[in-house]
Formats: sequence, C-alpha cells, structure tokens
Amino acid sequence: MKLNNIEMLVSKVEIRKNKKDEAYILIDMLDLATGDNFQIFDKNIELMQKLKTMTKYSLDLNLTSSKYGLRLGIDNIIENLGSV
Repeated sequence: MKLNNIEMLVSKVEIRKNKKDEAYILIDMLDLATGDNFQIFDKNIELMQKLKTMTKYSLDLNLTSSKYGLRLGIDNIIENLGSV
C-alpha cells in the first residue's frame, strides 16, 4: 500500500553493518500528524545523503506485508520542509 505525501521528521540517520558485513542505513522518523515513531531499515545507502537529521520532509511511503510482519519503506522524497 502506498502512502502519499506524509510529513515526517527524521530524527536519526546512521549506517550499520549486518552479520555478512553488508552496509544498510537505519532511519528513525516521527510522523508529525500522529506522533508515531518509526524505524526504517534500507539497503539504499544513497538515502543517507538525501536525509538530514532533525529535518522535516514530505515523503511517499510504501507499506508491505511479509511473513515477518509489516515493512515500511521510503518510496520517494518529495520535498524538504526545513529543519526544526
């Protein structure tokens, strides 16, 4: 399911490595409408260059279901709404 034009505050972006020594990024985000906190894992390292901490963004998100549960991912960064 695609969630369009959601305003989120990026609170933390950091790079991590898994057991196979492959890099991924961990993004902590806060939904400005509801106050819900989300943690997104993504293998697209280029997102780290586009996202800055403590900055509001308008995003398109993609919510998918798997055998492990729900997964929320960033589909598109629409606009930078400024920092806090």
